[in-house]
Amino acid sequence: MIQASDLRALSDEQLNNQHRETVAELQDLLQQKHTKQVEPDAIRMARKSIARIKTVQQEKKIKAMCEIYEKKRHVPKELREKKTRALRRGLSSHQKHLKSKNTRILMKKYPKRIFSYVKQE
Repeated sequence: MIQASDLRALSDEQLNNQHRETVAELQDLLQQKHTKQVEPDAIRMARKSIARIKTVQQEKKIKAMCEIYEKKRHVPKELREKKTRALRRGLSSHQKHLKSKNTRILMKKYPKRIFSYVKQE
């Protein structure tokens, strides 16, 4: 079993080689299952390590894409924030706080009054 932290240190080519080796190992185990005795955990471990390798490959791919699209105006959907549909379509905080010309005039004309009470002795 290979740790994910060790896999992250490998290059893309080494990851591909590791993936091919693990898939071949899994195929051998599946063939042995029909002919010989195989440890019950061996097939499961091989599948888990394949999944771990693919996960690290995907992480590296996404990280590379983030670096490419960091300064771009349009970002692919996979790299955008997930959020809910309503939140994605909602106004930005700047747009929410904009006031119309008439509202600004009224706010200036009638500012919020602040009252303070002094306790008399």
